[in-house]
Amino acid sequence: VSKANVVLWKKKKTVFKYVTFSELVQFRGASFLNGLNLDKTNIENEMNFYNVNGLEAVQSKNETSQETYRIIKHSCESNNSRIDANKYHALELEKKKESIKFIDNELDWIIFQGNYLASRFGTNYIYPLIGILIVGFLTLIVLHHARLPELYNPIDLINGKVFWSGIDKAFEYMYILNKDKHFEDY
Repeated sequence: VSKANVVLWKKKKTVFKYVTFSELVQFRGASFLNGLNLDKTNIENEMNFYNVNGLEAVQSKNETSQETYRIIKHSCESNNSRIDANKYHALELEKKKESIKFIDNELDWIIFQGNYLASRFGTNYIYPLIGILIVGFLTLIVLHHARLPELYNPIDLINGKVFWSGIDKAFEYMYILNKDKHFEDY
């Protein structure tokens, strides 16, 4: 295919089978709502996927292969588009996660599941923040569970001093460079 205008239909999966792209190919602003397949293509020059839409949609994810996401990721990296490359890297990892079976490789399956649960392959920052909060509160409980009755009296419970003191300590334990003596000793 040389200097061809390819019409991309929104209603069907787009498949390029046994096609050689010998010159620059631009899919700028294209929509692939039902998937894309570049598995059996020969790419001799650059491809541009700037502002491509729909490849992260559920229907498109089901119809797009890991290899296609890898090709798009590589294209974005060669165009110095790190944000888009990371997006397609996450989609590539999701497809890889689907193909890994626990029976075949237990360690890879556990790592992929853990990475997906922890941050959706680096695309969701809320999950790591929740994890940090949980670690901070668990550290507070582990370090101070035996001392709680002796530290606080019933009056402190009523006026909320215990609650705010606990929140304050939990946030201290979330800080990775915390130099609290009790924390270091433990």
